[in-house]
Amino acid sequence: MPNKLKEVSPLVKSFCHCQFELYIKDGVICRGQRSVVPQSAKENILKIIHTSHRGIVTNKTKAREYFYWPNMNADVEETVNSCELCQKYKNSNTYEPILDRELPKRPWEKIGGDFFELSGKHYLLVVDYSSKYIELQLMQGTTANSLIIAFKNIFARFGIPDEIVSDRGPPFNSAELKTFYAKWNISFNLSTPGYSR
Repeated sequence: MPNKLKEVSPLVKSFCHCQFELYIKDGVICRGQRSVVPQSAKENILKIIHTSHRGIVTNKTKAREYFYWPNMNADVEETVNSCELCQKYKNSNTYEPILDRELPKRPWEKIGGDFFELSGKHYLLVVDYSSKYIELQLMQGTTANSLIIAFKNIFARFGIPDEIVSDRGPPFNSAELKTFYAKWNISFNLSTPGYSR
């Protein structure tokens, strides 16, 4: 890099902050795992990224995953903000407001549960709404029968809750689970479809 930054062309100046991260692979300039997009291809890349009309955040995430160019965030924002279709439906993409749930009066009165996968293994995550205590159960499967066995195992240690909150995915909303909830006198509360969090 030249001693005086003013000797450098404006195009090169915009890459000075990441000069040691740049390399050439198969004739393509890269920054980490991302391709550096030349000025001439930037507009075309923005069109491709924006084809789904998913909003600013999604478009930025998509762009950052594969590409790099200086001022990329501003260019993505400008593309989305100048899109008539995105502006027309902008308000319909907003999140549903968070609804405060009534806090339970005692621990283990109300719990939340869901599955997650880590290193190829499935787990049931159960959280107590009162104490925020977390219980994890390694699952052999994600069927209704496996979930009932896991719940019985957890309930044997902590007691039977009054209410379980979960998403609308299987097997939580299955007929077998509904029968289990009724038999054990547990009310089941589904999270809202538009705002599962």
